[in-house]
Amino acid sequence: MQKLNTYQGLSAEEVQQQINLKDIGIQLKSPPKINEQQLVYTFERRVYTAMSSQLPIADARGRFIPMQMGGSSETYANQMSCHIIFKLKQQHVTAIQLKGRAC
Repeated sequence: MQKLNTYQGLSAEEVQQQINLKDIGIQLKSPPKINEQQLVYTFERRVYTAMSSQLPIADARGRFIPMQMGGSSETYANQMSCHIIFKLKQQHVTAIQLKGRAC
């Protein structure tokens, strides 16, 4: 987010000319969308989630305690989106917002 703050106050055209998301490993899903209120960059990122394989084991009092079984390599991947939103006023960036689980 700190890197994005450098675009505060710039024109939408300047942002589009200067921004290089590939430098931080971001591959855009589509070209940016622009209107009078905002300039939006959208990308997807693969997010890995550990699969939980818990086996309940009873303690001395008969209460069940979940026990993690399996290794940490048991994961599944999700494609999640992130939207970098440059809020515009008179075609100049007034605020920057990140939306999505991949941000």
